[in-house]
Amino acid sequence: MGLISQHSIDDVIRANDIVDVVSRYVRLEKKSGLNLFGLCPFHDEKTPSFSVVPSKQIFYCFGCHKGGNVIKFIQEIEHISYPEAIRLLADQAGVVLDEEESDGQWKIKRERRQQAMSALLEAARYFYSTLESPEGQPAREYLARRGIDRGIYRSFGLGFALDRWDGLFQHLKEKGFEESAMTDAGLIRRSSQGNWIDFFRGRVMFPVIDLQGRILAFGGRRIEDDGPKYINSPETLVYQKGKHLFGWPQAQRARSEEMIVVEGYMDVIALARAGVRNVVAPLGTALTPYQAQLLGRTARNVLLLFDADRAGTEAALRAHEVLQQANVSARFVLLDGAKDPDDYLNRFGKGRLVAALAESLDVTGYQLALLAQEQKEIPLLPENETRNRALSILSEEPDGVTRELYARRLGERWRLSSKTIMEEVERRRTQRRDDKMKVSNVDYRDSRSPKSMTHLQQRRAPAQTSEDNHAMNLMALLVTEPSLIKERPRIEESMLEGFSLSTAVREMLLSDDTRMPLQPADFSPGALRQLALSMIDSAADGTLTMATFLARVDQLDVQDDSNKKKTAENVEALRRAFLQTIKTFEKMRIKPDDKRRLYKRALLTMRAESWENDASMLNDKGSEMEISGQKENADRAFSKAAELMMSAQIMRTILQGEQ
Repeated sequence: MGLISQHSIDDVIRANDIVDVVSRYVRLEKKSGLNLFGLCPFHDEKTPSFSVVPSKQIFYCFGCHKGGNVIKFIQEIEHISYPEAIRLLADQAGVVLDEEESDGQWKIKRERRQQAMSALLEAARYFYSTLESPEGQPAREYLARRGIDRGIYRSFGLGFALDRWDGLFQHLKEKGFEESAMTDAGLIRRSSQGNWIDFFRGRVMFPVIDLQGRILAFGGRRIEDDGPKYINSPETLVYQKGKHLFGWPQAQRARSEEMIVVEGYMDVIALARAGVRNVVAPLGTALTPYQAQLLGRTARNVLLLFDADRAGTEAALRAHEVLQQANVSARFVLLDGAKDPDDYLNRFGKGRLVAALAESLDVTGYQLALLAQEQKEIPLLPENETRNRALSILSEEPDGVTRELYARRLGERWRLSSKTIMEEVERRRTQRRDDKMKVSNVDYRDSRSPKSMTHLQQRRAPAQTSEDNHAMNLMALLVTEPSLIKERPRIEESMLEGFSLSTAVREMLLSDDTRMPLQPADFSPGALRQLALSMIDSAADGTLTMATFLARVDQLDVQDDSNKKKTAENVEALRRAFLQTIKTFEKMRIKPDDKRRLYKRALLTMRAESWENDASMLNDKGSEMEISGQKENADRAFSKAAELMMSAQIMRTILQGEQ
């Protein structure tokens, strides 16, 4: 896979302030010192544990322990690769990247995505210009009948697809786009005769736009009565419908702590007509867990305003469940006397619609209101059936105070005491608990036995060696104080007094190799040594920061080592361990002199461990030589191993005495 130059990565980090980037996804508040806090976008929580440290340009969650720099944040939040995150941030900041030649397939895929995005942007321009042209008169008249003026349709980038077989196709061909780019964008398809034809024809067009302002897809509404009312773009290289929301950029600009979720494009537009802009819609699908998490990142509360028919109310209840699972607070709005927000606005006006939004219901109130509405529509519905369903709804309410509140209201309606209703509700709750206990008769201990655990639960991270721990401590110290790279550890002659040492051991302990500044060879082969190669150079030239260091950690995701064993999980564990170590050192508030002492101790300890590892390998090699009859070579190997082991033991003894 191709590499982006390190100086380009550093330029991207410097050009994208982490507070500005994170604030597009998470509502941040000042809570502690100079740090900002918000609800973590990577796990469910009610108390903010996600922090952003502007001074270090990093983020860290104290709950799930995810952390890193601005590139890592974009990689995690957008679910894209590390290089894609760099390029996205580079595009936003206007940074030109230097790249080496990269793998052909990877370059082809990237080029395809870029071409598809360009085709989508040109299509949006074409649709909009068509809407504004004389040929767009039927579409403008349709929008006017729906109460949508030019200001509204411009703010959402609406357009018009002519009722022609290949109008867009011919336009894009003239602009130099290949058929492959158009199909990758979901803009054309083959006809039954094998010709290329437009995917959208004779429709008002609604572009799906992300926070970066990129066109990802379209929805099209037929302006005539024939054919399907709505069609949506298929999923493509650049678009997954379950991960986006129509109206999301406009809703973000509203800067509201509340987000309203409606069913479709026209519902979003209807509320915009009423002056309500914090509105989004799922894209031709039920609300997904990903969309729920997206909403929870910026909104304290979500209002569900779905159509009043059976399909709409069922979709609203399903959406509520999804939001609950994502730990997002949600309530319902029920529009009495209209089928949807657009219909309500046209019948009762802006004032009534805005007032209805202020009268939201919790899930129990919503279900009881639906039941009351059904009873009005079906007068012959047996009263005992209505009461039974109402009691069942109330028994599902987990909060005791809320149950009592609704029991009083039902009591007034049914002319019964709230006590009588509450007794029946509690009886049903007890019965349901008993039924669950009968079904769940599996021993808890059995459920936790190794046999019942999933493969993922049984997995364990690779054991971390003490050498790794010292290496991580040393790197963490270097990140907090890059000038330590110049430090040279020393074993003085006076420290060796009282030891009976051979000349070889004494020379090794006092050698220039032992006293050298930190070297990549001080680290075990693999991830840590790979990290050290760039880290040492950055510390020496003064460019090492927390953010650039974490960028180098993240690069381990895309630069495979020689044995190909590194995985994203191992890199994530490494990142977390580094963040934890660095934060521990920061909390300790170590004085500069003590920091130098700790750094030198860690470096000498690593060198002692390296000698021990070398001694072990020499002993193994000596044994093999001895078995094969190479006695002289075996003796030399054993002798060198003894020198290394003795040097390591003396080094440890000296360091222990200094502690």
